[in-house]
Amino acid sequence: MHVDFSIRVRDLAKATKHLLFNRKQFADTDFADILVSETGATFRAVGTDTEVPVNGTQPGSARLPLRVLNQIPGLARSYKERDIQISFVAGVITVGRTKVRHQDIVVGLIPDRSVSLPPDASVLDTLAVARLLSPEEIVEQGLRERVEVAQERATTAVANAAFALAEFGVPPEQLRLLVDSRIDAVAGKLSTGKKTA
Repeated sequence: MHVDFSIRVRDLAKATKHLLFNRKQFADTDFADILVSETGATFRAVGTDTEVPVNGTQPGSARLPLRVLNQIPGLARSYKERDIQISFVAGVITVGRTKVRHQDIVVGLIPDRSVSLPPDASVLDTLAVARLLSPEEIVEQGLRERVEVAQERATTAVANAAFALAEFGVPPEQLRLLVDSRIDAVAGKLSTGKKTA
């Protein structure tokens, strides 16, 4: 299975820049999904998507790390052409005649567009969305790293609060229950909104 299309280098650069905007610490760990039709491509990452015109000779979908996508406009510009041919197969993206290999390049995966987070989502929102998904769905949506970071931050926040409140006899378990109840409340609101944040 492969995906193949040609795109204006200028449009590729704009789409990539759009996906990288406001990523902060997740620019190196988020994934980009590219859904290609005969006439257009949707570039999507957590909380952001943009559409650009393409000539899709082999429509389909591809997922790659944003840090890999970030390299592609520079490669495309090096050919000094207005349009560039891009092809995906599992583990490889070909830009012009240049191949970039990465084990996380996947072809044929179509993400669930009803699951969304803003690029700069809070820890609370991230954990609430994660509460609505199975572990497999978290991975499929490219949210694993974000959820793991949010879980670590919540654990650290509870530990710090427990330390600060130790002289008042507030046990860490009680604080954890309080945090879990807030996550459940936000998840409940999100579930009525079709799993979107």
